[in-house]
Amino acid sequence: MRTSRARVGLLSTLMVVVLACASPVPSAAPPRTDGPATTELVSSTGSDLSATASTETSATTDTIGIAASTTSTASSSTLPTDESSRGEFVYRSTVRAFDGEALAGSTWSDDCPVHHRDLRILDVSHWTPDGSVADGQLVVHADVVDDIETVFAALFDTKFPIVELRITTPRDVAAPPPDDNNSTAFVCRAVVGGTGFSQHAYGLAVDLNPLWNPYWRGDLVLPPAASAWLDRSRQQPGMIAEGDPVVAAFDAIGWSWGGRWNSLSDWMHFSANGR
Repeated sequence: MRTSRARVGLLSTLMVVVLACASPVPSAAPPRTDGPATTELVSSTGSDLSATASTETSATTDTIGIAASTTSTASSSTLPTDESSRGEFVYRSTVRAFDGEALAGSTWSDDCPVHHRDLRILDVSHWTPDGSVADGQLVVHADVVDDIETVFAALFDTKFPIVELRITTPRDVAAPPPDDNNSTAFVCRAVVGGTGFSQHAYGLAVDLNPLWNPYWRGDLVLPPAASAWLDRSRQQPGMIAEGDPVVAAFDAIGWSWGGRWNSLSDWMHFSANGR
């Protein structure tokens, strides 16, 4: 009896060992993948821009069916301020509906000659006088938004500096600063010295660096602090002159420049119909 029990115990032990050896061993978990590598772009002013390490193009559609596209290319982690090390940088542009807070804070009202649904917000990258890249905003008519985006892409390529690029507010119109240097497009206002609507009120005109490219007619200079820039022989980045890349970019889309007018000079001003 003792020998039989010993054999039974030994057989039981061997069966446990065999079963344990036959059990599958869990495989190692696959390495985790969180998506494409990204490169962080840091501007000289301290703001961070994130972009994928490769060129990406994406498209989205807003609530009224406006396609908005963004293209980015990253090849550097810093936006330098010296010409020798600039290299290739990100230019971004987006077209979207003119509504929400942007519409509420603008000069648009029911009295304007164009409905806000016929206007678009154009977000673009631009160079600044200190050599950094900033994001700006302007409102233009839907019929010309593609042409104006082409112009600002050309200005970016030539590194034309823009001091400020934002949507004009009612306060800007009611009490314009004497040294105003904000570049803009849509502004619901009358022409200077008249009662009819300006081309800006239709989203069909663009002003660039008004302090450095003033309006001048007789004794009237706008903005008022711009008298020093009536001398167009001076050379300064951000000023506009005949034959330069800015004028050429607007010529290419068929727009006219106020610097060519005879009765007055409006060096900041470009418009679709020449007014």
